[in-house]
Amino acid sequence: LCPVKVPPGTGLVYPHPDGQDLCALSEQERPPHLVLIDGTWSQAHRLYQDNPWLQRLPHYAIRPAAKSRYLVRREPHEHCLSTLEAAAEALRCLEPDLPGLDDLLALFDRMNTDQVTRRENSVVTPREKKTRSRASRALPSALVEGLDNIVIVHGQSSELLLRTDPQHAQLFQG
Repeated sequence: LCPVKVPPGTGLVYPHPDGQDLCALSEQERPPHLVLIDGTWSQAHRLYQDNPWLQRLPHYAIRPAAKSRYLVRREPHEHCLSTLEAAAEALRCLEPDLPGLDDLLALFDRMNTDQVTRRENSVVTPREKKTRSRASRALPSALVEGLDNIVIVHGQSSELLLRTDPQHAQLFQG
């Protein structure tokens, strides 16, 4: 809800239908700064939807030559990349002679392999839901017994008062 202050000329790398192909831009058209949203695709979409300031940034797209190398999660579409892959592709478009991008992607591949190996060797897979018995869902007896002895206190300070006059801030109780 609070826009982040970004330098002038900042663009957003996001798969938007109106996004300009980052690699097709001339040197003068290239944005000096880029924002990439990190998270799962659903998290990234939610962040994008919840932050109008992101939607107002110029949009840039990456058209990858190959599909994602990310093995830990499945990408929702063929053109989707992980954040790291998107950052490497964007840098490759903007600064083609930048050294180290292949090394970065090699580390990414190694991380992928390690994660897949760990998943294969684990007893419980990450996507497997554990079911709990009904007894474990019950409230602890200490909370259920002697309810007339329980007192609930809630305190909240006035944030506005704290900011304007911290010495006279009061605690509201209910």
